[in-house]
Parts: sequence; C-alpha cells; structure tokens
Amino acid sequence: MKQYIIIACCLLGISGTAQELDVKKTWVSGHARSILLTDTYDARGLNDTVTANALMSGHTLLDLAANIQPTENIFIQGKIRIRNDHGGFWDSGVTFDVRNLYLRGVIGNAFRYQLGDVNYKLTEYTFFNPDEELSQNEQLAFMWMREMNRYDLFYDENNTWRQQGVTGEFGLKFKKNIESMDFNMFTMRLNTFETAAFEQLYTGARVSLKQSDMFDFHGNYVHAFDLIGTSANTDRYDNSVITGGFGVHKDISDWKGHIHSEFGISNEEKILQTDTLTKEDYFSDIEFKLENKDSKMQFTLGYNEVGPQFRSIGAQTRRLNVNAQPRAFSRIGNTQELRSLGMLDIIRDASLYNTRLNNSLMAFNPSYGNFRPYGKATPNRRAMSVTADFKELVDFIDVGVNLISASEVIGSGTADLKQFMVMSGQTNIHIGQLLDTERQIDLIVGYSSESTTRSGDSDFESIDLSNTVLDLATEIGIVDGLKFVAAYRTLESEGNELERRENQIGELIGFTTYDVSFKEDLSALGLRYDFNENAMLNFQYSRYLYNDNRGIQQPYALNDLSIIYRIKF
Repeated sequence: MKQYIIIACCLLGISGTAQELDVKKTWVSGHARSILLTDTYDARGLNDTVTANALMSGHTLLDLAANIQPTENIFIQGKIRIRNDHGGFWDSGVTFDVRNLYLRGVIGNAFRYQLGDVNYKLTEYTFFNPDEELSQNEQLAFMWMREMNRYDLFYDENNTWRQQGVTGEFGLKFKKNIESMDFNMFTMRLNTFETAAFEQLYTGARVSLKQSDMFDFHGNYVHAFDLIGTSANTDRYDNSVITGGFGVHKDISDWKGHIHSEFGISNEEKILQTDTLTKEDYFSDIEFKLENKDSKMQFTLGYNEVGPQFRSIGAQTRRLNVNAQPRAFSRIGNTQELRSLGMLDIIRDASLYNTRLNNSLMAFNPSYGNFRPYGKATPNRRAMSVTADFKELVDFIDVGVNLISASEVIGSGTADLKQFMVMSGQTNIHIGQLLDTERQIDLIVGYSSESTTRSGDSDFESIDLSNTVLDLATEIGIVDGLKFVAAYRTLESEGNELERRENQIGELIGFTTYDVSFKEDLSALGLRYDFNENAMLNFQYSRYLYNDNRGIQQPYALNDLSIIYRIKF
C-alpha cells in the first residue's frame, strides 16, 4: 500500500506542472568553460616503442539555464548543456544534454516542495555523499581540476547526492516548552534502466525538534526497496535505516560547548533466486566540541562504532570507482598492459566516478584509504578521534591536527582485530602577513598517515600496511587578480592487507592477498588570473611519476600542460 501512495503523490505532482502558466519573471544563468589538455607519456628509460608519446584533448561547453518564476510561490529551472569536444567540426563533436530540470514552490506559505532533479542529504549514516579519496589537505594547484569534476558530477560542498524525485518540508512553531519542529521527506527513483530490473525507490524522512537554544533532538528514516510488479525478476532488495539523536549547547565562560549524537539500526534483505541473506546491525556516534569565543580555537573529541553488518546504501555508496580505467594512456608499455589509476587521474578524470546509489559495498583501494573507504558509516569500525584547529595560532600561522585510534568490532577471518591509526594535519604560514605586506604569500604544509596492523601466528593473520601523504604548496600574489601557484604531493604505500571477497548475494567467501610497495609523486606549477569572482583563467604544468618497488608494473611519468577558462553568470 505504501508504494502505491508514493506513486500517486508523484503523479499528482507531475500533472500539476502541465498547466499553462503566466510567466511573470524570467532570467538566464549559466556556466561556461573551455579547457585544453596536452599530455605526454614518458617510459622513464624503458624501451617502449608502442605507446603514443603525446595526446591532446579538451572541450568547450556552455550550461545555459532558463529560470522562470511564474508566481511568487513557484520557481522552475531548466538547464541545457552544449558541449563541443576539441577536434569536432560541423556538428560531429557536438552534444546536447538536459543537465537540470526541476520545479519548486510553496503551498500556503507553509509547505515547500521540489519535483525533478534534487540535491539532497540527511546524516552521515542515512543519506550522505562522502568525499572521495585523497581530497584531504588538497591545494589550489590541484583543487581546480577536482572542482571541475565535482561540478560535472553534481558533487557539492554539502555532500549531497543528485537524484530524481520529490521532496517536501514544513515547520511548526510553539509558544512554550518547544520552540520549533521541522519535517523533511523525500522519495527518489533509483532505477538503473535495466529492462529486467525492478523499479527501485528510495524514500525517507527527518524530524528535527528544537526545545531551546540548549537542547535539540532529531530522528531519521530511510528505506530503499524494489517496487514489486514492475518486473518479472525474482531477485529483490530491501534496505532500511532508522536513527535518532540529540544535541546539547552550552556557554561555559569564554567557551561554547556542544554535544552532537546519533544512534541507529539498519536492516538489509537480499533475495537472489532461492537464496536469501538478511543483515541487521547498529551504529552509535557522539561528539564533544569546544569553541573559544574570543579566538578561533576549536577542540573536538569523538567516538563512533559501526557494526560489521550495518548497511545504508545512501551513506555507504562511494564516489570513486577504483576498477575503472583512466582515459589518458589506459594501456602502456610494449605489452600494452592496463595502467591503474593514479593521483593525476583521480583529480581530473570524471569517467572514474559514480553518480548512482549502489546496493552493494563497492571495491576500494587500501593504499588510498583503508580505514574509512565508505565514509563515517564504514562497517566494522570502532574509533576514538581528537581534532584541534587553531586559526591564527600566532598572527600569521593556522594549524589543524587530527588523530584517530580505531579497531575492528569483530575480526575478519580470525579472532584478532585489525588496529588503525590515522594522523593528519596542515599548517598555513601567511608569510605576506609576517612581512607586513598586502601581497598574498602563503606556504602550506600538509601531512597524513594511516596504518593498519594485525598480529598473528600465521602469515594469514599478520597485516601491516602503511600509507603516507605529504603536501607542500605555495600561493603568491603577483598583481591584482594574478597569482602564482605551486604544489607537490607524494604518496607512499608499503605493506600487506587482505581484501574481502563476497559472493553475488553478499556472503563472505574468502580473502585476497594485497601486497604493495609503490610511490606516486604529483607536482604542479601555474598562473591563475581571476578577472572577478565569477571568471578565471588558469595556465598550469603538472608532472606525475609512478614507481612500483616490486617491479610488477613498469615505472612511468605523465606530463600535462593545461589551459582552462571558466565563467559563471
């Protein structure tokens, strides 16, 4: 019955948009860019007579949005993308796509709704788009490439997922005992466009209660399910998560104290032909935060525990598909072996990324992040974290540090538990401020390390994997709007791990040995000119080096010269 009510609501919303509207206000907005990439391949002394030495690629595109406000309480946006890949002439390389289409409005000055394309999130355990690997401590010289991909893939700074569906929200205010209550609800369509698959819906709701400035409470519910009757397929999937939590906020002398918490349970059921697998589990998360009123110091102490069978597709779906092949120089060497993706590919190749929620835990690369590959909702983790941020520790230095000590909740194939230690930090030295000049001269140093260890009497039980990343960068203002940027990042991964193998229904069937010893280096030099806050021109040279100490994959280098021009209007 629930499914038919949801469908009826969607149909009523669609029929409402078909009426003729008296357009009162219309304007155009958009985004345009042109990018040119020149890549060269360097076999680093090896005899490679097969791989091409250079590639050129790029495109010019325009995202043009028509914004229509027919009445005070209705807004419509339709956005079309026109893209021409460089080398395409006389329409041979031109594509037209509908990038965005939605309607939103207010009913009775009380109920807000949106139909069509929706950016949405709830909490980190229910509906949340966790950041991709190696995005921590990222500097401007690399950041602009990643931001371009995030824009194309609808990843925003609020960690929302882009889906198609309907949302609604309303609020209530009270005269005493309770200040306000807010209600949010949504239904998304997760169909994969496979003819044999069920229509799959993802629906949920959130209730937030503010008792006073001191106390607040929240509850969340999400549910992914196959719509029975839309396919003759006998395979079915169902996943629900229910959570609740509270917040406490109190001024203590010169400090503001906060407690944030969330607790919940999940249920997942997979039916594959005659096999049925059901998983139920829990999570708990509590965080204490202190903020100094007079300075910019913050201290955070957190604890979270996620059960090994906890499943939440809206929070555990990954962005990066580590099994995808990079577009540039996908095969290298005289034997034309497949090239695995590296740091340069991760920040610039949009084809490596995922935009749909996944019913299963996706594969990940332990060398790029073994502790939380599925964000904070990563199953089978128990962690204690400490974070400290000092803005202007002295007049010209900003410092942020983070330390996490964690372990598994239960062992993986053995009674012994994996232990995780994560340390990260970044320091920004404002040299221009130290020299008492208005010119920006910043030196940034970032560092992160992650270790995974497990002791044991047998080779199977013994695990020791370490990943370290060092970042160095500088930003120097030359004249108004013109900036010199440089950055260097090195990643080293050494040791061994065991990767979990599951059958088609999701049951553990064994482990695969993972042994690594490699180093990646990525450096960049560039000039960036900001015409204003909406227009930017960037010239940059980047060099990427890969070296496998085991000699399994040949060493190589990629050089990239890029020009990008971007305008928002």
